[in-house]
Amino acid sequence: EIIAVASIIIYDIYMPYIRPFKKNVPKNHCPLCLKPVRGKERKLDLCACPPMKECSTCIKDDEARASVDHIVKPLFQCPIHAEYRDYEAAVVEFKSWAIIYCTLAIIPVLWPAVIFGEAIGLDLGWIYLFTGVLVASAVIPVFLSLVWEKTT
Repeated sequence: EIIAVASIIIYDIYMPYIRPFKKNVPKNHCPLCLKPVRGKERKLDLCACPPMKECSTCIKDDEARASVDHIVKPLFQCPIHAEYRDYEAAVVEFKSWAIIYCTLAIIPVLWPAVIFGEAIGLDLGWIYLFTGVLVASAVIPVFLSLVWEKTT
């Protein structure tokens, strides 16, 4: 659950609003070269960026980084993808820190709940039973929303 919360913070808040890769990239445009990906433009005006998996410089970058055993990795050398790959590496590092922050932030919330549960005699068996009661009440509506054509 903590990783899910950290992922929501990273991918739904941090990346699009706080630190996007490039701001104001028009819809259907490549964020690397800012050319249209598809459309009515001439073939020469469309994006020609190769995928990272097919880019020979990116493959060499991956091999160079995989051959290093210590924390400090070589910089990306690809002229097309290096900036984006640096951005991805920074986001992954921030996600690791976000998981730690979310873990530490939940302690003040969770600890009083645990103490309260102990005080009134709640145990894990009761919590599992109560969770089952809550989830079971949603089974039929969820099933009907998936299979019944008159559901709005």
